[in-house]
Amino acid sequence: MLYSTTMWLDLTSALAVLSALTIAYGHLRGSFLSDQKAQMCLGAAFGAVAWMQMHMPIEPIAGLIIDLRNIPLVLCGAFLGWRAGLLCLSIGIATRYQIGGIGMYSGMLAMSIALCAGLFWARLTRHIRGRSIWQMLGLALVGSLHLSALVVLPEPAKTWFISNAVFPIFLLNLFAIPIVALLLDAEKRNQFQHLRLKASVALDPDTGALTGPVFEREVALRVGSGAMSPPAALLVIEIKHHAFLRALVPVQWQAKLLGLVRVRIQGAIENADVVCSLGLSRLVIPLSVDQLLGAGRIQQDIERLVHAEPFIFLNQQPNQVAVETQVVPWAIGQSVEGALHRLPSKRSRKRALRRCGLEKELIDGLILSEPKTPKTSVSEPAKHSTSALFGKAALLMGPGSR
Repeated sequence: MLYSTTMWLDLTSALAVLSALTIAYGHLRGSFLSDQKAQMCLGAAFGAVAWMQMHMPIEPIAGLIIDLRNIPLVLCGAFLGWRAGLLCLSIGIATRYQIGGIGMYSGMLAMSIALCAGLFWARLTRHIRGRSIWQMLGLALVGSLHLSALVVLPEPAKTWFISNAVFPIFLLNLFAIPIVALLLDAEKRNQFQHLRLKASVALDPDTGALTGPVFEREVALRVGSGAMSPPAALLVIEIKHHAFLRALVPVQWQAKLLGLVRVRIQGAIENADVVCSLGLSRLVIPLSVDQLLGAGRIQQDIERLVHAEPFIFLNQQPNQVAVETQVVPWAIGQSVEGALHRLPSKRSRKRALRRCGLEKELIDGLILSEPKTPKTSVSEPAKHSTSALFGKAALLMGPGSR
């Protein structure tokens, strides 16, 4: 039976399913999902593979039916972390409970041990960037600790398992875990190099603005060197009716509309040279605490400046471009994209203003309590904290805006 074609085909197909994890790992890690969402998706994918392994058993010798259910759990703990591991473990335990049998509790315990073994190995080797085959063999040895769950098996199943199943499962772990782990580690290193190359691109080729990682790094360096005040918020500038406007301009200018806006607002406010582009219709500029006090006037000046004169396109009729601005809290250490997730939608902003009966200028005037001046920045020291300013704004907007 050990040399039968069916057994080797079953083993090969099981390894192929495990190797498919590297494809999911590479695609989801390189996607536009956040790290937490990518981890949860990968945890579900590893759990699905564990489910498949429990329904694709291998029979190396007559009467011995085993599977590779614990290998995805070991790998999940080693390469994804505890959040994804808990999701993968939940799927595995639910599947084992549905299968039932005399070894149900032993199987659940074995899966829990396999996940913990992978997490322990990841902790031990976290300082090693390029892990070798020897570290992967160590993962296989540590992962094989799940065999200790046989202690909860009742007799005579325990004696039979020790005599017939322990050694074949151990050999399968030594064979399969290093192979798949090397593929996952290589994909992880490729993703790391991709992120480094992405971060090394300083300027967007169409808009000339900084890319997200470079923007965050540049702000941190300027604040650390004393060349810039610590930011308290982000000024988000978004082109109105961007999709419709793209249809009106020449093809070669469609991706450069945001660059035209960037050039026009340069010098309008402090730190306007530190500007980040997000997508094709958004620019982001850091605001200090002093600027935040005058955010209402800054927003009005930016919107008025962009709309003041039409933009000239080659051999085309000049077109007006209008923008809308918003302010969102932000501090060094936070990601720009994460901060923008807190922005309210256009519909919710309009609904909040309609319910409160307050226009934007009135809200700014009540919060700031300052006379309007043509200046675009505030030179007086801040008298209120950032949290107090946003607290006042939330109080004025009322509960209906939440």
